[in-house]
Amino acid sequence: MRKLTILTILFFCVYNHGFTQQVNPINTSGVNDGINSAIIANVNRIKTGQIISVNHLRLRTVDKSVLKENIDLEKKKYLTYSFEKASVDNYDTRAYVRYNIFNDEIEFIKEMNIYYLVKEVGRKVQFIRTGIIYKVFELDKEKHFFKVHVEDKYSLVAKQKVRYIEPKVAKSGYDRAKPGDYKRIRDELYIADENNKLEKIVFKKKAFYSIFGIHSESIKEYIKFNKLNFKKLDDLKTIIQHYNSLLNP
Repeated sequence: MRKLTILTILFFCVYNHGFTQQVNPINTSGVNDGINSAIIANVNRIKTGQIISVNHLRLRTVDKSVLKENIDLEKKKYLTYSFEKASVDNYDTRAYVRYNIFNDEIEFIKEMNIYYLVKEVGRKVQFIRTGIIYKVFELDKEKHFFKVHVEDKYSLVAKQKVRYIEPKVAKSGYDRAKPGDYKRIRDELYIADENNKLEKIVFKKKAFYSIFGIHSESIKEYIKFNKLNFKKLDDLKTIIQHYNSLLNP
C-alpha cells in the first residue's frame, strides 16, 4: 500500500511539472494508453485560462480498426500526424491540435475525444513550437484553412491540398496493381486583404503586377533591383512585405 502511494505521488509530481515545461507533441497511437490518456483528457485546460467551448467543435468519429491497418497511409493526410500544442483565436487555452490537409480540418483533442474546429472567417490557429499559422478565409463561398506566410494589411496565404489516388487493379499478369495513396499537390497562393478577401496569384508577369494596382511599377522596380523571382516563395514573401511597407510608410 505504501509503495502504491509513493508511486501515485511521483506520477502527479511529474504530471504537474510537465505543464510548466515545453510539452512534446502527442502521437495518436497513444490516445488510449494509460498516462497519455490522462494528459490528453486535461491538455486543453490551463488553470487560469478559458476552455474552448464545444460550440466551436464537432465530434470526429474515428474507426480505430481502419487506423490500425492503414496508419502509414492515414498519416499522409496530415501536416504532422502527431498532435502539437497550439493557440486558437484569442482563447487563453493552449490545446493540442493537428491539421488534416485532406479534410481541411483542424483536429482537436478534448476529454479523450477527437473533435474538429468549426470554420469561421478570421479564425486563427498558431502552432506554438513551429510558429506556423493557419487562418480561415472564404473561397468560392466555402470556408477553408489557409497557411499564412506573411501576415499584414495584405497577407500571403496558401491553400494546401492532398489528393487521393485511387488504387489500380492489375488487368493482366503483365500489369502491376497499386494501392490507393494520398499525395501532396502544389499549394495555391493568394493575397488576402484586410477584409479577408482573397485574390489568387497568377504567375504571369502582367497578371502578377496588376495585383498591386498603382504600386505595380514600384514593385517591378523593386524586384528588378533586388534580383528577385516572384515564382519563388521566399522571394514572393519579401515582395509582399515590401508592398505592405509602401502602404504603411
